Amino acid sequence: MKTCLYALVPLLCGCLINFSHAETEVSLHGTLIEAPPCVINDNNIIYVDFGNEVMTTRVDGSNYIEKLDFTVDCSEGMSTGKTLVVGIVGNGASFDSNVLETNIPDLGIKFYLEKIIPYDINKFNLHLNNNNPTSAGDFYAVPVKRSGSTLPSGDFSATASLVIKYN
Repeated sequence: MKTCLYALVPLLCGCLINFSHAETEVSLHGTLIEAPPCVINDNNIIYVDFGNEVMTTRVDGSNYIEKLDFTVDCSEGMSTGKTLVVGIVGNGASFDSNVLETNIPDLGIKFYLEKIIPYDINKFNLHLNNNNPTSAGDFYAVPVKRSGSTLPSGDFSATASLVIKYN
């Protein structure tokens, strides 16, 4: 009998409470556009090889800098009035979310434009002049480590995506 009483009380109480409400319709709309008609590196993976002699004690954010060699072709034309932006998308390192994580916890990869301008991952703040991909300049990558850490020896790797999109 107790079970029936507990189930009945909420039903009886619910009948005594008067809930008032307001409602309105929600109208949603948008415009579908195609992705930018760009081909990055002929749809091939961009490889950056830091070599087999990266000394753990010399990883300092300036040694072992390497250029990202790739091509971009946006010659197919784009939606008018749209601006292109470029970004490098990937998981941030535990010690710096603006640096790409690697398989070694205290090691990351920092990106630069023209070797001097830091370029944070997961930010789309590089606008392409006249939607010209070559106006971005050259990207570089360099290994960095958590301050005060001692890196183990061994192979390291990281994965990111170079993305061009409409702003």
